[in-house]
Amino acid sequence: MANVLLINPPQMYRLTQIATGTVPPIGACYIAAFLRQHGHNVQFIDALGERMNAFSKRGEATVRGLTIDEIIDRIPKSGIDIIGITNLFSHAWPVVRDLARRIKELYPDIPIITGGVNQTAIPDFILSHGCIDYIVLGEGELTALELVDRISKCRNVDDMSGLAFMRDGKPVVNEKKIKDLIEDLDILPWPAYDLIPIQNYINAKSPHGASRGRSLQMIATRGCPYTCTFCTAPKMWLPKWRSRSAKHVVDEMEHWHKELGVNDFHFEDLTMIFDKPWALAFCKEILDRNMKISWQMPNGTRSEIFDDEVCDVLKASGCSNVAFAPESGCAKTLSLIEKELDLNDIVEGSKRLIKKGFVVCAFFAIGFPHDTVEDIRMSFKFMRKMAWIGAHEISICTFTALPGSKLFYMLTEQGKIELTDKFFSDLLYMSDLSRAASWIEGVSPKKIARWRRWGYFQFFAISYLCRPWRLFSTIFNITRGVENTKVERIGHAKLNDVRLLVNGVIKSKKRKEASAL
Repeated sequence: MANVLLINPPQMYRLTQIATGTVPPIGACYIAAFLRQHGHNVQFIDALGERMNAFSKRGEATVRGLTIDEIIDRIPKSGIDIIGITNLFSHAWPVVRDLARRIKELYPDIPIITGGVNQTAIPDFILSHGCIDYIVLGEGELTALELVDRISKCRNVDDMSGLAFMRDGKPVVNEKKIKDLIEDLDILPWPAYDLIPIQNYINAKSPHGASRGRSLQMIATRGCPYTCTFCTAPKMWLPKWRSRSAKHVVDEMEHWHKELGVNDFHFEDLTMIFDKPWALAFCKEILDRNMKISWQMPNGTRSEIFDDEVCDVLKASGCSNVAFAPESGCAKTLSLIEKELDLNDIVEGSKRLIKKGFVVCAFFAIGFPHDTVEDIRMSFKFMRKMAWIGAHEISICTFTALPGSKLFYMLTEQGKIELTDKFFSDLLYMSDLSRAASWIEGVSPKKIARWRRWGYFQFFAISYLCRPWRLFSTIFNITRGVENTKVERIGHAKLNDVRLLVNGVIKSKKRKEASAL
């Protein structure tokens, strides 16, 4: 048995980002639950969840949560055998590195383990810093358990699959294979949300989608069978889709509904609605239990199986918001990024959902290295079409070379990427409304940023001109704190920021007046 301390680092974001959700560290909580299920003691320091209203600056980015000093102060001075640090988003790597260095300086004999998309993508680079002992590659539960077991029993780990480490001054990377993935996801316990201040996340009302009540994030499926060149999923999860049983998922929903009062579930899956029989079984399970809840797919899903039967049962089971990810309206771009979809499926699926009362969002990305002005115009044309048919909102990201994606490795080989702190920080430009990075020869970052704003303007101008009542409804909902769309969530969050700023100015003025007296 080992005493394991897991750490979720603070959140990094830019104030001009379109949206920054505040969601619990699901992956780390899954690993905590799995280790605990197999007899290990697990403690948790959740730097974000413990101090959501604490902000500091790091370069151009804002850091939300505990500072590194505060995290260090919370580490028990004795009794810890292993420390694990999660690193879900690549832009957070500099903070994770600095935290690991401090821990290694103070506790040189404690092994430090890390994992996540970023570490899985560039393990040689991560290990070269000398503050990380082991990297769990890809799906974490089985590898983390075996690693902790072996460390606690002083056994050699060199033959472990899905693990990276240093030997004789050189990195050893034992890649994970599809056969190493968990086939039956029902063996996993539910995330150990009892180890983190989960109520803080629920009360923050800042999920990736619209907050329609007491919201909580869940995962019903893992992986995606597709291999889009801009996406990190093939590297992290390998190109395979797996699902928990419908009963297992709804059992968890029912548990959180009773224990935490959750009535709005946000599924963070890569591709939740992929298999029609599973989708129908999942909805039937909810209906059979007569659960009075809502649920959403804010991350996007495939559109091929959204026929009338699926749409009807989704609606009946409480599904309210659906996001599709066409990424581009240009057939050439879709082919080059290996996005295997038919735009007509997006259109027809969206029409059915809108007709039946769903809120529909579409995700786009512009500025791929091979994009031309005409390619992006084609995307704008498809955005206008989505507005015309009644889609409620879109999200436009600018292309970002995410570590782990095929395009990242291609650009690295071409000598266009240098893994500096600036590179990782600039990954936040993906959703920054005021700035962007440009990977297109001869096109400036400012032009990419302008294109994004122009895309948003076109979509919402047409949307509100065709359906003016939506504009008034959006404004009304923002002022009342009601959220049916992501736009309303963002508007409500920005309004709260203004209120906090005004209150801060008023309090400061009163303090000055009081001191003057």
